[in-house]
Amino acid sequence: MYKYILNKISSILLILIVVSCSSSDESNDETPDAILPFFTDDFETGDHSSSENGFKWSSNNVTIADTPNSTKGLKYTYGPNTINEDSWQEQRFHLGGDYGDFWVKYDLYIPQNFHHRCPVKLKIESSDPDVRVGDTIIKVKNDTGSYSIPNQENWGVVKHIAQDTIMVDQLPDYLTFLDGNEFKNKRNGTISKVAKRLGYGNNNKFFLVWQGDYGSDKSGNSISFENWYKNRGNSCLSYYPAKDHGAWRAGHTISENYMIDKKHDLGKWMEVIFHIKVASSSNDDGIIQVWKNGQQYLNVTDLPNYSEMGFNYFQYGYLLGWSNSGFDEETILYIDNVVFSTGKITSSVQ
Repeated sequence: MYKYILNKISSILLILIVVSCSSSDESNDETPDAILPFFTDDFETGDHSSSENGFKWSSNNVTIADTPNSTKGLKYTYGPNTINEDSWQEQRFHLGGDYGDFWVKYDLYIPQNFHHRCPVKLKIESSDPDVRVGDTIIKVKNDTGSYSIPNQENWGVVKHIAQDTIMVDQLPDYLTFLDGNEFKNKRNGTISKVAKRLGYGNNNKFFLVWQGDYGSDKSGNSISFENWYKNRGNSCLSYYPAKDHGAWRAGHTISENYMIDKKHDLGKWMEVIFHIKVASSSNDDGIIQVWKNGQQYLNVTDLPNYSEMGFNYFQYGYLLGWSNSGFDEETILYIDNVVFSTGKITSSVQ
């Protein structure tokens, strides 16, 4: 009887051990990558010295300073710029390895005075148009009684005048005024005509990774994310992939959704997560995924960015960067709590 009880106890202990080991193995198999960040930095060192697994900050033109919530982070100071100037702040990094599939997360602070400007340059038919800086000009409807851009208030504010050329900001869209369009000056009711829309840069670098030398015509593989102007000072995100030293460039794909929404994001931190993957040789299955505050913003899973020349990885990158739009006022953004990982990063935003 005693021997029987001992055998039973031994059998039970053996079962418990097997179950425990199986459970442990299953847990590791389910989320093996969730605990594989290869670099993290909260900048509490006060400098750019943090380095893990070969990753390092480089070309440090961005200072590390106290953030609005009293931690330390990257401090990006843009502007003030004249209407014809742009602005530059860029933090570069070396990934420390060749990564074809990785995740990135960071927190981004948007200041209260953020305004993504887009001053469009318009040549006017009159050599002496009756407009002043600060005037609101309203687009005149066409013969059908509609605007070329429907369902939006089609007006802008004059920011600069040089003889027969004006620059207009606060537009609902970059293409609000086109060649041949007429507009009414709200101040005096006069009608003028656009001879030619000369355009102006409005895209601002947000996040970029590449292989080899910088630039799509020099790098073996690259993906650029940029913020483009949208509706009176908001920003929407674009992505621009390239491969094989510029032999394949898909051009910009611009989202309709705000990445920086002046109504909801000013004076707040946002959490941004990127997942980037190079396509395999047999499938157009490259991935670009972006989350903002836990909500998916972009979900591209059919990117044909496989490099026939073998550049199926990324080595370098930068956070934020050149602002082609410039800023009317000094505008300070912060980045904190940076994570790079070979496995999935789950949002901390509930």
